[in-house]
Amino acid sequence: MLFISLFIGVLGKKTLYINREKIFLIYELFGIKRLHPSPSSRQNIVRLERSKDTYNQPSLTIWAGTKKYDILTGEFYFFPVTPPELDWLAYELSDWLGLPITKE
Repeated sequence: MLFISLFIGVLGKKTLYINREKIFLIYELFGIKRLHPSPSSRQNIVRLERSKDTYNQPSLTIWAGTKKYDILTGEFYFFPVTPPELDWLAYELSDWLGLPITKE
């Protein structure tokens, strides 16, 4: 699995989608797309959680039922966002979804 993650990180693309109907994450490598985890209904989004990852970097987890969609910062990830981008995104999602941002 690490080998696949490295390949996606170097040559691929990862995109998180949230629209009025659903939330889903697409990994794309060499034109092949994979959803992981599988899509969830937007109405199932129950929590926005700000925390720190194992490298003590800020992260945002979007919980849709028991599925989680992570947005990470830091140099240890192939698709990072900056901490200011993460703050902006957390605020916008909180406003749009009508959910508070919880701190873990």
